[in-house]
Amino acid sequence: YLDRSYYTDEPEARAICALGLPPASLANLRIRALAADGQALGETAALTAATAVPIKLAGLTPGSHPVNLGLEQADGKVLTSCRLDLIKRPPKPGLAGA
Repeated sequence: YLDRSYYTDEPEARAICALGLPPASLANLRIRALAADGQALGETAALTAATAVPIKLAGLTPGSHPVNLGLEQADGKVLTSCRLDLIKRPPKPGLAGA
């Protein structure tokens, strides 16, 4: 799940992934976040039971964007994936720099 909606002046979003695998099984895996067009938006190999995956917001226009999160082996083979809809919102007036 995404931890919240994001505003255009924020550098990145975070997807929280709950992983029910033993820690030893996570050692050679990573989670990658891809845009609908296949553009890499972020990844992490530091996997835990509740992993936060950074998602770069630069280049995404305000609106809804499908993001595919894939649990991958070191060779790139996807073991499982899910789709989330990231909502990027314009900044709230009067809150810039807050």
